[in-house]
Amino acid sequence: MDGVRVPELSAQARAGRVVRAHERPVYRAVALGVEEVRRLEWRLSPFRAGDEPVRTVREADVDVWSFPRPQAGVRVWRGVVDGTAGVRSCAPCRGAGRFDCRSCGADGRRGCGRCSGQGRVRCSSCDGEGRTRCGTCGGTSRERCSSCGGDGRRLSNKRCAWCSGSGKRSCSSCSAGRKPCLSCSTQGRVSCRDCSGRGEVTCADCRGEGERMCRDCSGAGRVKEWLEVSIEFVTRRVEETSTKLGERWRARVKETGEPVPVDATKIADGELRDWLVALPLRLPYGDRARLRVHGVTVWRVPAVVAEYEMGGAPYELLVAGGGLVLAESPVSRWAARAAGEAEGLRQAGRIDEAEAAAREALRVDERCGADATIALVDRERRRREAEERSRQEAAHRRETLSLVALGLGFVALLIAGAMIALSVWRRRRLRAG
Repeated sequence: MDGVRVPELSAQARAGRVVRAHERPVYRAVALGVEEVRRLEWRLSPFRAGDEPVRTVREADVDVWSFPRPQAGVRVWRGVVDGTAGVRSCAPCRGAGRFDCRSCGADGRRGCGRCSGQGRVRCSSCDGEGRTRCGTCGGTSRERCSSCGGDGRRLSNKRCAWCSGSGKRSCSSCSAGRKPCLSCSTQGRVSCRDCSGRGEVTCADCRGEGERMCRDCSGAGRVKEWLEVSIEFVTRRVEETSTKLGERWRARVKETGEPVPVDATKIADGELRDWLVALPLRLPYGDRARLRVHGVTVWRVPAVVAEYEMGGAPYELLVAGGGLVLAESPVSRWAARAAGEAEGLRQAGRIDEAEAAAREALRVDERCGADATIALVDRERRRREAEERSRQEAAHRRETLSLVALGLGFVALLIAGAMIALSVWRRRRLRAG
């Protein structure tokens, strides 16, 4: 419960008391099946030429459950919703098919990364010093005496006059053990090979054109969009423990407590939901998912019920099968009230606040029923997004038409000006003649 905002119950807990304890059977149910999830998604592709499809079906009019179920063994199936295809101007490039390259600022060239736009880099031969170590003397500024061969004495066993008997003398190839670097001509820097000394290179993103092709429309300026329905099957295991059981299930449960399998595949889809609610099993799906149950197993578990009072309200605590089963409690009651408030916020149109409140209630108690509110919030958000997309398309069409009308007006103005100029020129010729 860390981080979850719940009512202050410490004072009520100290004043609580146990009323009585008695035995009561608890029913446990496990359903193994497949959750069938159906979604609608908009898809885009470039539109270059050909017959333009006309959209005759809106997203709000599409029923995802009207499509036939795929064949057995198919995990994910996708298909196009007929009548939803249409052509519109590409939004990212505004119908131009291309847009300015952001990497180079539409210039086609960008600063060289190797030399930081300076055109020259540090010489690797001399490490930027302009001088290198002498290879003859190894940087010591002294080399072996060529007169005595480094022995310090001549053939007559006399001390060498050239090196004063040391066998070494000043290096004739360098000065102080260093000599000028031939790679950079003692400058310490050489021309950058990547940019040839210009400090700029061709932009790799736009290849020097300054513009990049729009990926959404592949340069066509228009895109074709359509609705795609996807059907996915996900394996689920649903489990629930409850003291309540519908009559239709109770008749199938033996008094011996042995598990009784029920073939739920023979129950119709509409009736199956009623059966699971009567079990009751918490349904782990929203408005675009259904649980295709393969089998349900129900059995009785002996339990001890402790009735207690807390804050003046009665509650129950169950111990069944060696485990603790919480029935209605102050926390669950608070979560149920929070779930109701979240549903009220959703009905008032405040979907963001409703989603936050529903998720907070689910953090306190997963059985509070707030998941249905979240599913309805997602549905409402998708509907609003579709309406916003339609409004944007209508605004874009109006903007395009206004630009076309403005262009036609400008052309008409030019034509009128040309005709006036031609009339004036003719009058002048007549007068001159």
